Amino acid sequence: SGEIENQLRNFSDWNGEHAARYFLQSILEDQGNEQLVAITSPESPLLIPNLKVKENRSEPLIGTQMVSFEQTSNSIPIFGSAATVDLKSDNNMLMSIDATLASTPDVSTKPKLSWQEALKFLTDACHVPFNEGTVRTVPDLEYYQEEETGNWYLAYHFRKLPINPPEEPFVSPPGLDLTNFEGCTNAHSLREDTNEYDFLVDSNSGGLLFWYSSSPRIDIPVPCSGIDEIGQNRSFYGHNVGTDFQLHDPQRNISTYDLNFQVQNVSAVPPQPINNPQANFQAVNTAAISAHYFATVVFDFYNNLLKRQGIDGKGMLLKSVVNVAENSVTKVWPNAQWYKAHMWYGQKSNGNGGFISFAQHLDVIGHELTHGVTETTSNLIYADLSGALNESFSDIFGIMIKNWSPSTGFIPIANWGWQIGPGLGRTGGAIRDFKDPTNAGQPDHFNQYVVLPRQVDSGGVHRYSGIHNKAVALVLNGGNQTNPPIISLEEVAILYYLTLLRLSARANFSDCRRTLLNVANTYYSYDSQTQQKAAKLITDSYDAVGIL
Repeated sequence: SGEIENQLRNFSDWNGEHAARYFLQSILEDQGNEQLVAITSPESPLLIPNLKVKENRSEPLIGTQMVSFEQTSNSIPIFGSAATVDLKSDNNMLMSIDATLASTPDVSTKPKLSWQEALKFLTDACHVPFNEGTVRTVPDLEYYQEEETGNWYLAYHFRKLPINPPEEPFVSPPGLDLTNFEGCTNAHSLREDTNEYDFLVDSNSGGLLFWYSSSPRIDIPVPCSGIDEIGQNRSFYGHNVGTDFQLHDPQRNISTYDLNFQVQNVSAVPPQPINNPQANFQAVNTAAISAHYFATVVFDFYNNLLKRQGIDGKGMLLKSVVNVAENSVTKVWPNAQWYKAHMWYGQKSNGNGGFISFAQHLDVIGHELTHGVTETTSNLIYADLSGALNESFSDIFGIMIKNWSPSTGFIPIANWGWQIGPGLGRTGGAIRDFKDPTNAGQPDHFNQYVVLPRQVDSGGVHRYSGIHNKAVALVLNGGNQTNPPIISLEEVAILYYLTLLRLSARANFSDCRRTLLNVANTYYSYDSQTQQKAAKLITDSYDAVGIL
């Protein structure tokens, strides 16, 4: 026992990476997997390449240090692998571990094909002309394990290619209605239009293994105001440029642009944000005022409550673009979407020669901007259950932002609005009903899950997100049935945010449940009674929808 005590005291003298590797090593040794043990090595943690540090950051929300790793073998990354270790900030003691790791692949490190040859196989399979120019960056070699067979491959990972994947015939099972899950609204998707996908191609045979959809200066803020899409006078910050006032908030790094009903194109976005000769923009561009103001609300939610600096956590410039058209004739595009680090807002006709901008919907904006947060954190693959989880996290924070304000915080749970995008669904209803997914045509229990090909709603990303949403709704409501609540609304937001940071790219619903429990156990480690109550609430909520 004396030796153990000495070892524990020494943890505070180690760096975070060394301590994290030590605990991973201990866990893997307990599991008895010699191959997995080989990926660590606490004796020389900085020299072992099989576990590469991805991120090392402090978490002031829970007083921990988070060390994230990516698994490699022979310096080649393993697709979808991840390990996250939470340590107490003051003494490097272990709080939790989440890991998706694999045994060492028994595959050659030498590809038989060049990446150009692999690209030729890919373009042939997709029935498009071979063109090296479609490859913006040379593909990485990665190990890929097929889930169905467990077989390993050395694959080229082609990123963001403007190529449609090959079509596969699919017959919908009887009674399965997929008509409401092509996207958020009746409008097409910018991500779908540009046909950008990631592909993993076998470097030996050229076979297609897997694919999924991809899509500083010091300024003084100036108080401004203007009328938004629903006629409300909004106060926000802009920027003084010469004699004009610009829709650029230097404090939050948010800028708003007017595409003036041109068809969406990043290169067509004006070089400067919207200008006005007065600080009061009045009603000269109501769509822009809505977009700019609601972007600040989303920013404040993540910054004030979750301590995240902007969408990417690093203070990136958030560009909102209004008046985006589907074509130059009708000038409509009934959609709002996060795409290529921009927030795009279309509009529909108001029947009187004018338009109604989608920038008026705060819940949709919160949903879409959270896609940007996911893209720069766990980067959940937009396919199958990981894609449904991606959609669910956007719904989670979209509904939270809808029921939150920077000045007063969350409204009481009894007064929450649970619909996302009311009136924007295909049949005139809501896009989603978070509390009761069946109201929007989604299943609410995992026993209704049917595997879908990725040609159909990317494997069901919009259809099945409601199952996880229902579990979260139960957590939210269960956390406020007692006084004081087991889990406050603020704490639910924190727990799910910290969970999102720790998920691997291929995580499914069950992975999310496990990670959420680990995060909650860490968060409530100061009080074992609250810790147990929180764990029971989470377990009961996920059990209720069949996520085990």
